Amino acid sequence: MPAAIARAARPSGAKISCTSESCGPVVATVAPGGTSYSGKIQVFAPGATGNVAPERVITNSNLFLGVAPDAEGNLYASLDIPTTGGTSSIVEYAAGANGAATPARTISGPATELSIAGALRVDAAGKIYVPNQTISQTSTSYSLYTFAPAASGNVAPVAAMTSSSWTAGAPEIAIK
Repeated sequence: MPAAIARAARPSGAKISCTSESCGPVVATVAPGGTSYSGKIQVFAPGATGNVAPERVITNSNLFLGVAPDAEGNLYASLDIPTTGGTSSIVEYAAGANGAATPARTISGPATELSIAGALRVDAAGKIYVPNQTISQTSTSYSLYTFAPAASGNVAPVAAMTSSSWTAGAPEIAIK
């Protein structure tokens, strides 16, 4: 059974949902439209239905591009950081984080090779998988990066995968 199954839309209404009961709370990101670069992660109770308020909301001044839980209830998010020229970062929020929480750790910097990170996933061992899009003046390329379970700071991925068949966007990820 997947650790988490989610679908990420791009900015201007990014929505992500964890639909597996085994992955804990239902998680959704909401990105305001327009030129605002603030975002929030709304965490709902397992099995929540209808028009319900979230149990907690994590806010950030940057735009969340993807979010995924791990087995311990920590939340990992890919962020668009417009102040760094559009590069992305990965942050981890401790289980139970709420409000303007400080990430427990951050993966960012040139060694990460992240440009526009997508809907990431975390496997049972804690490895982080993140699709990435790189845009140059002449082309667009897509990669899938894997970061070690304890990765933090300006670190390189432990594995990278590309494919010439990824022409319509970064790959969606499902982890078994």
